[in-house]
Amino acid sequence: MQKEIVDDTATAAQFVANNKNPTYGAIASKLASKIYNLNIILKNIEDHKKNYTRFLIITNNQKIYRQNPNKCSIILSIKHQPGSLYKVLKIFAENNINLTKIESYPIVGKIFEYFFYIDFELNKQQFKNIKKILQKVKQSTLKTIILGFYKKGKYFS
Repeated sequence: MQKEIVDDTATAAQFVANNKNPTYGAIASKLASKIYNLNIILKNIEDHKKNYTRFLIITNNQKIYRQNPNKCSIILSIKHQPGSLYKVLKIFAENNINLTKIESYPIVGKIFEYFFYIDFELNKQQFKNIKKILQKVKQSTLKTIILGFYKKGKYFS
């Protein structure tokens, strides 16, 4: 079996449809099978029933930003010294903000230095104060990038 790498599952379905080779197959959505007139030969192939894919909209459209967001994703980097991460996390704790994800990734070319990807939930009151809260976060980091505010998915409680 030979594998072909494509950008996404919809492109994989399109590739199979365009090549009309009955030995080709793709993992894709039900919608992609309808769009490209493909037969579904096996459903629910995930290895975990709560498997999901997150899709993000990247835009400068401020209306999307204001549609009652209750989640936010940021990236930050901090000084490589004791207590740096604690100072940032303390800001979230003091504002009763629930972190739902924190992941560290090495900064290429900088030994023992990391950037952190953080997701957090926020209610309407916290959203009203988020500029002040994130300003405090920025003061405690080397760099903070706000990836966006959004409504959490229906599969998350």
